[in-house]
Amino acid sequence: MKVRGHRIELGEIESTLRAHPGIDEAVAVAQGTGSGNARLLAFAVPARGETEQDARLWR
Repeated sequence: MKVRGHRIELGEIESTLRAHPGIDEAVAVAQGTGSGNARLLAFAVPARGETEQDARLWR
């Protein structure tokens, strides 16, 4: 996908997120904005033992 003219590989974003010790699973998706632009969204599942406070720091 392209974001602001830059080619972005969603799989690379997911791999980088999964490499973080505080993340068990991650997915990256492209969302159309209606104006022909795309928005990058990423979702992550915290690893066991991560607290809610730790998860808030990711935002």
